[in-house]
Amino acid sequence: MIAARHLVVALACAGVGSACHRDNRTVAKTIDNAAAAAPVDPAAKPNPPVDIMLVLDLSKSMEETDITPDRLAATKSATRTFVAGNTHDRIGIVIFAQAALLRLPLTGDVKALDETIADLRIGDVPELGTGIGDALALAVDELRSGQVPHKVVILLADGDNNWTIRFDPKQAAALARDHGIVVHAMLVGTDSESVNPATLQEIAATTGGTFHRVTDPASFDRNLRDVRDVVRRMSTR
Repeated sequence: MIAARHLVVALACAGVGSACHRDNRTVAKTIDNAAAAAPVDPAAKPNPPVDIMLVLDLSKSMEETDITPDRLAATKSATRTFVAGNTHDRIGIVIFAQAALLRLPLTGDVKALDETIADLRIGDVPELGTGIGDALALAVDELRSGQVPHKVVILLADGDNNWTIRFDPKQAAALARDHGIVVHAMLVGTDSESVNPATLQEIAATTGGTFHRVTDPASFDRNLRDVRDVVRRMSTR
């Protein structure tokens, strides 16, 4: 801005003589005032980072093909795209079925996140069961020690909780709420017999999050973009 100011002053003075030099300060001051009043592009200032845990269902029913090519493949594709667009945040991964496992602690390493998601398989944890509450509680435990003010869980599952080791979904949702952690829940699948929205809706409502239905790959990507926008708005408050 200083160089531009000097250039404008020089052009304004060219060929005018000594009278122009008396007005140099006035011209420069006018330019500086105009620059100060110019609107600031919000994109120029990065949003504060957010800690995000992806909690991914690896139960046997994630092999169902009501979403092309199947529920798990669609989940992996959409979450890899989401991770690639969130280089400013730390993201971790919990996987679950009958049991829950911290697959990757919070990290800003996008390559490690992408490779971890790409390698997920049914059977990485015992698959005959869906322990949503225990998985959510494990994600809360990973998030609660972080120093950032905003912490989020994105929970992706295709059914109701039918297995509890320690925390049922209500207990886990209350734990998240008490630690100021917002849970955005996504119901994966279209088969009405195997897909039950009630548990995920209640978790989202308890924690102040949002609930989304995923019925095809396009809606998966769209819903994750919507969640990203919500998280960004939250982080600037």
